[in-house]
Amino acid sequence: MKTLNILSDQWLPVILADGKRIRIAPWELTADPRPVALDIPRPDFGGAMLEFLVGCMQTMCPPQSRKDWRSWRKTPPQPQTLRTAMEPFIPHFHLLGERPLFMQDLTLKQEEENVMGVAALLIDSPGENAIKNDTDFFVKRGRIETLCPACAAMALYTMQAFAPSGGAGYRTSLRGGGPLSTLVLGETLWETVWNNVLVAESTDWRIPDGHDPLGRILPWTVPTRDSKKKGTAILPATGHNLLHFWAMPRRFRLHPENLSDPAACDICGTPSTTVIRQIGAKNYGNNYEGAWQHPLTPYREQGKGKLALSVKGASECTAYHQWLGLLYGPLGSKNKTLVAAQCIRQFRELLPASAVRVRAFGYDMDNMKARQWCEGEMPLYALDPAETAILQNEIELWLDAADKTRSNLIKALKQALFADGGRNAKADQTLLANASTAFWSRTESAFYSLAARFVESVQQQDDAQQIALAKMLRNEWANRILAATDAIFSEQAASGAFDERQAPRIYGALNQMRRFNRGNCNKVLATGSTGDGK
Repeated sequence: MKTLNILSDQWLPVILADGKRIRIAPWELTADPRPVALDIPRPDFGGAMLEFLVGCMQTMCPPQSRKDWRSWRKTPPQPQTLRTAMEPFIPHFHLLGERPLFMQDLTLKQEEENVMGVAALLIDSPGENAIKNDTDFFVKRGRIETLCPACAAMALYTMQAFAPSGGAGYRTSLRGGGPLSTLVLGETLWETVWNNVLVAESTDWRIPDGHDPLGRILPWTVPTRDSKKKGTAILPATGHNLLHFWAMPRRFRLHPENLSDPAACDICGTPSTTVIRQIGAKNYGNNYEGAWQHPLTPYREQGKGKLALSVKGASECTAYHQWLGLLYGPLGSKNKTLVAAQCIRQFRELLPASAVRVRAFGYDMDNMKARQWCEGEMPLYALDPAETAILQNEIELWLDAADKTRSNLIKALKQALFADGGRNAKADQTLLANASTAFWSRTESAFYSLAARFVESVQQQDDAQQIALAKMLRNEWANRILAATDAIFSEQAASGAFDERQAPRIYGALNQMRRFNRGNCNKVLATGSTGDGK
């Protein structure tokens, strides 16, 4: 049977600087020609594998000081240096064969298993109830039936890292179901990975001392804590920080098959004589509770004495109105503050003069059902703390004006659509939800363009010049968002959703929206527009 070692074997698909596509081992991140990006067909696997690589570096060769971090970012280590650092971990990262096996339960017995198709490892696959009730309309059964070992490894890690609720006793990920991740991108794959590795100045991010240190950070090397029993939750005080990258809430065991003739993987297309078509699963795996805060995920503080909540993937989670909080937080009200991921905050502190892009990604989940995979990129500007404060104060006004304008658009559409003035119209109805999404998407390009001009003025101009430019940009921003709401409302009015008898109500709603929006822009942005704003 073909085996796979996650650390030592060449299994990760990448694109090299010269354009070639090959597979590498994790320790070859710094080989020449340099890998510039992962080359993985599923975006959720791609995001998870970036987290996996960050976890490898954080666990096996973390920088001991800020100087070390900057040194390896400027001059990457030789591949053999990484290989040597990973050597003690290699025996614990086999995918197939004798247990312990990567991300698989150490003691799960065959008679305990619920045997199911390998597609159960995919978060977007239909659940058992959907298949049983024949309600898998959009994500159909039978799409994925055969996986090669490499894709099975990716699927395992992705599920453990992002696990949603899955029924009685099927535990969510350490961050909850469908968490959002934010990673600082670099020019090479190594730079992207290293940008997000934390400096291990304290022992919190180093391999623990004492008995069975790897058992405390690699859950598949020790028996699972059966969480059906009370008092078995794994808490930050009793766990270890490195569990953020290796947590294992689900109990799985792969069932590999050895074939005489190769079969193609249903995800990557690679033929293999060793395939995985079935897995064994059991509920009540490791249950992670308490104040865990994953370094790659932003959190929303809930107030004194309450646990911060991880930001989750959502349809608009990468839209520009999330940009300020995700990249420049802490930001928000006293009791609910959005705090940027620790990796983002560290990068801003260690390399404040570097302008980069940040990738945000995650599943938009409806309980155990995946609505969609969300992914987008945002700019992170080179700003010192004082400049960041100026940016925060100004952009908060822009976003406040935009959100009030969008809200007035939705109210106007409700008033125009429904004779009762929208009292029974829920904002998640398709038309209204689409109008909201359209507003953010249509104004995004203008927002980032104007924000870049404002950032440039903060970096280069004196106070008087900044104030003058800010006033001009506020007026331009107001014009853009007012035009967007007018256009979206008019498109809906001309879509055939209304009849002639509704015309007075339509025009009344339009005029009221315009008046309110002009008033809001004047109140928030001091643009000089007239209106009573609501």
